[in-house]
Amino acid sequence: MPDADYDMKDPPMAVDSLYSNMNAFKLALATHAVKHEFHYNIEASDTGRYRVYYSGKEFGCRWRIHASTLKDEVTIKVNCFFLSMY
Repeated sequence: MPDADYDMKDPPMAVDSLYSNMNAFKLALATHAVKHEFHYNIEASDTGRYRVYYSGKEFGCRWRIHASTLKDEVTIKVNCFFLSMY
């Protein structure tokens, strides 16, 4: 199993970040949102993937993050992080 260690008070949200399971990823995402003071919207969610987006105007950008399970069907990896400026 890949290493899924990270700072739980400031979890990373970057491509290739690993989380031990979907619940750990969701908690990390929520913690990251609180720490950096933003809201996100869930676009798609099931047992093997999670896709959220932010399109607020206060940051002058839009982003979308995709995470899904690895071959072990438990560990979550951030696959894509898209950022676009208005």
